[in-house]
Amino acid sequence: MTSSTIWSVDRREHAEPPLRITPMCVCDNCRRFDYVPLRPGNECYWCHAGTFTHRSEWTFSWCPACDGEDFFCKACHGKRIVATPRA
Repeated sequence: MTSSTIWSVDRREHAEPPLRITPMCVCDNCRRFDYVPLRPGNECYWCHAGTFTHRSEWTFSWCPACDGEDFFCKACHGKRIVATPRA
């Protein structure tokens, strides 16, 4: 399986992003992802203001704005997925 087949996910087939493309950790400040973290709780290397928390504390959905087409998207940063904290 190549990396292109991992990321080529048909949105119509999945109501929410499948586990294979959801990140392991999400920054609690800027909400950017870390797919291979050393461990949750590390400082965010994007904003240096937040820490990465485990994906079990987040809900993932498809980006409503760009579907990953825009690298400068404010919602998903080009990742196709948006993370929101669980209540």
